[in-house]
Amino acid sequence: MATIPFLVNYYGINRSCSNLYLALEMGRPVRDLSISPGCAPSPVYPYGGNNNTNTPESSPEVLADFTARGAEILESLRITATTCSLSSSSSSTTTASTALETAATAGIFSGASIDRLAQSYIYHLQRHFPFVHRPTFRVAAASIPLLLAMILAGCVVDATYESPLPVPSDRATSVASSLQLAVDCFDLAEDLIFRLPLLNLKDLAKSHIHSHSQTAAIETDTLMAAIIIVSLQIGRNDSAIRRRLRRLRLPALADAARALGLFGVAHRDPGTRDEDQWLGWDSTRLQKEISIRLATSIFLLDCQLTGCTCVTPYIAVEELTRGLPCSESSFIMKTGFPTAPSPLEDPSSIADIPVSLPTVTLVETIRILVAETEAPSGSESSFWLQLQSISVLGLFTVVAGMFSHPNIHAVPKQS
Repeated sequence: MATIPFLVNYYGINRSCSNLYLALEMGRPVRDLSISPGCAPSPVYPYGGNNNTNTPESSPEVLADFTARGAEILESLRITATTCSLSSSSSSTTTASTALETAATAGIFSGASIDRLAQSYIYHLQRHFPFVHRPTFRVAAASIPLLLAMILAGCVVDATYESPLPVPSDRATSVASSLQLAVDCFDLAEDLIFRLPLLNLKDLAKSHIHSHSQTAAIETDTLMAAIIIVSLQIGRNDSAIRRRLRRLRLPALADAARALGLFGVAHRDPGTRDEDQWLGWDSTRLQKEISIRLATSIFLLDCQLTGCTCVTPYIAVEELTRGLPCSESSFIMKTGFPTAPSPLEDPSSIADIPVSLPTVTLVETIRILVAETEAPSGSESSFWLQLQSISVLGLFTVVAGMFSHPNIHAVPKQS
């Protein structure tokens, strides 16, 4: 993340921004955060984040499974470390193997740590990566790449929510140490994730890729993991890393999304009858919404890296014929298909309310709001009603599209 002037006070002497999320959520400088009990719930995101939240204790069977998966993660990372050519940072001499073994010795990949860090990610970072459907997501069912990304993000969350508070010195030292150990593994995790077939440009051309309506769970998990690790890397504020992300990782992400058809996913297929509202999510509708949110997140990464590196956008607004994300209150509601109770959800917190899905696309919204194009005759009021069902994520996408892709403004007025 580039040092933006009005955020400069949130960067430490080593230019890290581990407290950035918490500072932005609270709307106050970091020095005032020690008196805060945590970020408050809001109508958009009704889950308050408590700095001392105790995540539900998992059963011994679940912890045993996490221990086994932690060993699998370590084995995959060790194989990758033997050929990883990425340095820990532009100023570090720590090798990938050394960083990994140090983190493993510290217990970051232990069963108990995986349980705590992954759940911490779900609680605190969902609003920043809003493509995980909390009512149906199961940490225990996540793929190895996604679980790895969540563990590393969880370490950042741990430091973000703990370090500003008056905690025992040994706990503060432990948190800071875990954060640094996790950061030293970011490059290795990035290398592992982007070697997966979906994100490897050579393998992508040979692979059988599902259409968006048949996107496999492993493909969805792969994209989620890649988006998380790229975002974590941006947060290191390293120019060499940003250039690598812009030149190599973003094209891989965008090409994978194109191959899956994610940039063209709409809530309703052309020619089908519109249903204004319906109760609950079925598996098809939910997968479409998740696909839309993944495409949106990739587009926003392009906008962010475009601003950081002053280069031409890799993704054109005109190719985003997909729908916009629905409101957060609709996305977090209960599903219309059976699922096991989630240990991360209070059933009473998910309202039994109708889901309202926006039908306008990003391009249509920008042209009507900014350009000289007018809303279709007779549907102007409908357009403004549609905006009410767009999420904060969707509106942010519209703003990012307007400022990152100014050429779309030059649209002739329709007669």
